[in-house]
Amino acid sequence: MKLTDILNLKTLGYTDDINPKHLQKLNSKPSMLAGFEWNQFQSNPPHCNTSSAVKLELEELSKLRIDNNFVKEMDNVDKVFKEYCDSAGIEFPSSLIESLLDDSSIVIMKLKYHYNRPRPSQLASHPLINVDIGKTHMMDSMQTPSYPSGHSTQGILIGKVLSDMYPSHEYNLMSLGRDISKSRNIARAHYPSDSSFGMKLGYSMFKYLKKTSRL
Repeated sequence: MKLTDILNLKTLGYTDDINPKHLQKLNSKPSMLAGFEWNQFQSNPPHCNTSSAVKLELEELSKLRIDNNFVKEMDNVDKVFKEYCDSAGIEFPSSLIESLLDDSSIVIMKLKYHYNRPRPSQLASHPLINVDIGKTHMMDSMQTPSYPSGHSTQGILIGKVLSDMYPSHEYNLMSLGRDISKSRNIARAHYPSDSSFGMKLGYSMFKYLKKTSRL
């Protein structure tokens, strides 16, 4: 094992370039989340690529049962919650949810490129790590750096917003939010720490929206 190999692994990121499609998001400003101090989340880095914690995370992913149907079902955050509202006979606030998903994606994208964490498959297949996590379920929603998990953020945020509107449905709505988050681990799309950080971000966004009376 060469020192240069270790150093290269330590500094490995998701990409060396910013996807042109993502530049618009990175240069945008949120509306409903205007004033949200997302910079506070810039000092919560993920585990170092070469740390034992990362290897443990990858080994944890390797033990999850692959369920491609569940992954596909949970991929579209808007659809997941709309289908629940329709089945429960409660109104789904489409315009509000669309605005929240768009706003939150701006913050998420800024943090993703700030940390530029490689996806689990990138590290798992690295010769210095070599953990078989199983086949990654590739989706269009996986074309960004790994940390935080955007699905975890948005699953919790939308779950909390709808729970605030329909308190008697909170258990089911938050369960859906957590399932959305969990599905990204099952897909091998995210490390567990991506998901926990994303959920923390989602809770923080909801608290900010309530504090500023924007809901």
